[in-house]
Amino acid sequence: MIVPLPRLTLLWRPGEQISLVNEGDFVEGRFAARKFYPKPIIVQSARRTVIVVGSVILGEKIDPQQAAELVLASKNIAATVRGFNGQFLILNQDGDKGSLTIISDRHTGIPFYYATHGGRVVGAFLYSDLAGYLRRASAFDLVPEHLFEFLWLQRLLMDKTHDTRSRFLPAATILTFDSSGSRQCRYWRPNFTKNKKRSTHEAGEAIAFGMRRSMARRTSDQSRYGLFLSGGHDSRTVLAALPSAPLCITVGYSDNYEVSCARKLAEVAGAPFRFIQLPPDHLNQVADPASLLCGGLYSIDHALFLGLNDAVSPDADVVFHGHGIDYMYQGMYLPAKHLTIAGRPMFFRQLTPLSGDLASAFNNEIPFRLKYVDLMLFVRPEWRSRLADHLRASAEAVLEDSRDVAATDADRWEYFLIHALARHFAWPNIGSMMVGTEQRTPSFDNDLFDVYLSMPPEMRVTAAALRSAQWQLNPKLASVPTGNWGMPASYSPLAKTAWLVGRKMLRHLTGNQRFRAPHAEDRTWPDRDTHLADEKGWQSRVAAAISDPELESALPFLEWPLLRAKAQEWMSRPSGGASLLVELLSLQLFLKNTR
Repeated sequence: MIVPLPRLTLLWRPGEQISLVNEGDFVEGRFAARKFYPKPIIVQSARRTVIVVGSVILGEKIDPQQAAELVLASKNIAATVRGFNGQFLILNQDGDKGSLTIISDRHTGIPFYYATHGGRVVGAFLYSDLAGYLRRASAFDLVPEHLFEFLWLQRLLMDKTHDTRSRFLPAATILTFDSSGSRQCRYWRPNFTKNKKRSTHEAGEAIAFGMRRSMARRTSDQSRYGLFLSGGHDSRTVLAALPSAPLCITVGYSDNYEVSCARKLAEVAGAPFRFIQLPPDHLNQVADPASLLCGGLYSIDHALFLGLNDAVSPDADVVFHGHGIDYMYQGMYLPAKHLTIAGRPMFFRQLTPLSGDLASAFNNEIPFRLKYVDLMLFVRPEWRSRLADHLRASAEAVLEDSRDVAATDADRWEYFLIHALARHFAWPNIGSMMVGTEQRTPSFDNDLFDVYLSMPPEMRVTAAALRSAQWQLNPKLASVPTGNWGMPASYSPLAKTAWLVGRKMLRHLTGNQRFRAPHAEDRTWPDRDTHLADEKGWQSRVAAAISDPELESALPFLEWPLLRAKAQEWMSRPSGGASLLVELLSLQLFLKNTR
């Protein structure tokens, strides 16, 4: 499937006068934008050029034009951009200094990758574009340890990429290039000071107020708005906070229980609803463009929204979604365990003490890391110590980077998650919504983010404050069941546990399967293992990937005969290995499609 991915590329030499073009890639002395929404804007004076990408928010309104003019006139860029909100990337070229400055927002809402080669600065929104450029220039050397980190964590930490030359632009960073080289400074740092005096209701008020304000800001330009709505907590929170009803869009492989929950949410909100049914081989169809979007840095099956442009862009210029609300306000990745009854986990979660060895704890316990497969069993013995040392050093680099802001282990753990939000394994969800429309992430709001940083872990571990916020925003929406469990979103852990026990008793007494909990097929996201076993085109891609000599060469640390033998079992029946195989497919297609 051909998907017109959004693209930004930079090719600049110190001293050149930069300009903006809307076609081509890596145009000499230019910042090129193609299929990127909103279109970047450019303002110039006799000796300065400023290019703004994204919808910068000033105060309560979207105003990228004014933001560009403020940067153009600024004598202290760090002080100027500190007040900017939203998702943006800014380029500031100073003719007097012969310099180019690239500025990211606090959330890395518009990711950017860069390198220097042949006296030029080379950069791109998609890492695959930059990697392809460097490969064609014979300046691309893979780092096996970084590839292993991706397999282990489903993401990379800090600013590393898969090669020796390029880097990821960190959050709230001013990166300057001139004839003397490059340098970075940060114009903002997170404040982890906790507000422990707020009650749960008051914390819910703060979230509700922040969400309403975020959505008022993000709808201040009077565009046509859409919302990717699931049956869960996060996107319904966005729906409840919107000042007017958007077009609600739900995506799935069948018109299942989660779709019915989303349809009910839209009905309660008085919003138009559209269900987009994906073909069974959707992931296989979009695998190649997904590999370019993900760049080997993310698993391609997270790019679920690719190929949907024709069903969305005719009626929406901007789309919203619920990314980030789960790990911010539901405490999704807090170190915690579920309490059990008769050996079965319940909805009660309890924080677990963090050990002094946070690097090891993160690498081994963070919930989003590769599960169900002991990756080290497939690593050649002579590589194991080297790769383990790399994982530790990578995590310790994050801890070192947090020293100026994180005073407690809880803060340091949180810093692992938020030091570069575009590095989160689920970023392709966002990226795949950017085809043909602009996407805006409600949680990437400066004030709302500060609310999250101020909340103690105890208030987030059971999502108590978020549930309170949902009730305060719209109690009717909060009462609609969720797609995951079929219970009202507002229910507490105690109420959910009682409901679960009661429903199970009714099912056993009556034999009526109406009282069962929703299964994997009732939800939007396909179970990875089942999908791999059932979808033959997807399975064929995986089989080809693990037989690819280029991938084998890129991953010299793997015991390939052992892995291939085990993969046959994983592909024949659901047995826990699909996550690793999809990661390998993601790397193989990245290498293949950037030659």
